Amino acid sequence: MKKQILSILTMSLLLMAFFIPSAMAEEEIINRLYAIIREQRGYTREQLSVNQMEYSDGVWGFSVTVLDHPEDEDGLLVGEMDAAGNLMTLEGPQKTSLDRQLESDLKACFNRDEGYLLLPKVREKWLPILDGLPPEELSRIFDKYVAAIRVPLSLPQEGAIPFDQAREAAISQLASEPGWSRAQAEMFRLAITAYCTPKDIGRPVYFFLFAQHSPIEDAYASARAMERYAKELKKAFGGEAPIQFAVLVDAANGELAEPIVLDYAPIRFHYLDFFIRTPEFVQAVEAGRS
Repeated sequence: MKKQILSILTMSLLLMAFFIPSAMAEEEIINRLYAIIREQRGYTREQLSVNQMEYSDGVWGFSVTVLDHPEDEDGLLVGEMDAAGNLMTLEGPQKTSLDRQLESDLKACFNRDEGYLLLPKVREKWLPILDGLPPEELSRIFDKYVAAIRVPLSLPQEGAIPFDQAREAAISQLASEPGWSRAQAEMFRLAITAYCTPKDIGRPVYFFLFAQHSPIEDAYASARAMERYAKELKKAFGGEAPIQFAVLVDAANGELAEPIVLDYAPIRFHYLDFFIRTPEFVQAVEAGRS
């Protein structure tokens, strides 16, 4: 009986070793993957980064990123190999549309304090591209992205207060609004920062779009963190808190440049409406003056 049990255990271990790839097998298969991609696409190991490598039912599925890929490509290689390391499928990289490229460039400037320094560079790059497109091609790009590039952006000019001083002025102005406090004003993230000269305002301003924190931030990535934040907002505001709002301060002295428009759920505005100053947003600003 004892010999039979040992025999069964031995056979089970042999079967597991046969059907389940080992760590060494995975290392070998990754080396094989790099060799295949070099043969098929010409990329060296140094140009690649493996995102995912999974084994299931005799098939290795993989996802690989091409580092420093062209802007008009997504840089993603995906495919499958059999257990022996023979290539089954390989797809990519795919071409990306101008819409996706512009979206990527713009969003790389958002949710960071230094966005006001980055946006003028994106505008300088994209303005001649957009101006040179036929109307049909231009219509394929999200109109709010196009409008964002046409905002009269620049780096802070001579005579402008420093960015940190402008940000402090924006928070102080918000905290001085009826029903607001400093603690409430500091409960939101900076979604967009910019230095610009809106035509309807006629003078340089620092633009600050504030928004509620979201799971895109590491500190709020979990459901528990977002639930805790929602409770804190409700307690601080005694109920519903605004989702997003823009504070524009005069670049010369930090004074409030226009009334603050608060957007509550369900939101009235796309987040870029504050930045591109749609007629509906400007109308809401004017309503706040009365």
